Amino acid sequence: EEARKAEEAKKAEEARKAKEAKQAEEERKAEEAREVERKKKEKADEEARRVVERMALEEERKKADQERKERLAEGERKERERRAVLKQKQEEEAKKAREEKEKERELAARQSLEDDDDEILNLMRESYDAAETSTTTTTTTVTTVNTMG
Repeated sequence: EEARKAEEAKKAEEARKAKEAKQAEEERKAEEAREVERKKKEKADEEARRVVERMALEEERKKADQERKERLAEGERKERERRAVLKQKQEEEAKKAREEKEKERELAARQSLEDDDDEILNLMRESYDAAETSTTTTTTTVTTVNTMG
């Protein structure tokens, strides 16, 4: 009876040890499975983080490109405005120069006309003086001839 009890106790102990070993093996496998799942999740999280980072970098690059294009367009717009203002100033200066030249031509023409008028007046005076002198000489000669005769 004792041998049987010892045998049963031995079998029970072996069964308990086998059960504990089986349970320990199941726990180890479950832990390995959890570890594999954790690594998969970490890897997926890392990949998702990289994707988000790439998207953010792409968005920043697009924003920077857009800002650069806007600055370039603004610079071109300002340059066109500057050139337009410069062109307008040049046109105004050219117009003023033409007007000034025209005024100078008109003044020169007026001066020439005045000079011509003065010359004509002088010629007329000279002609008048010559005619008056001639008339006086003729009158004196006629008077002298009449008196003698």
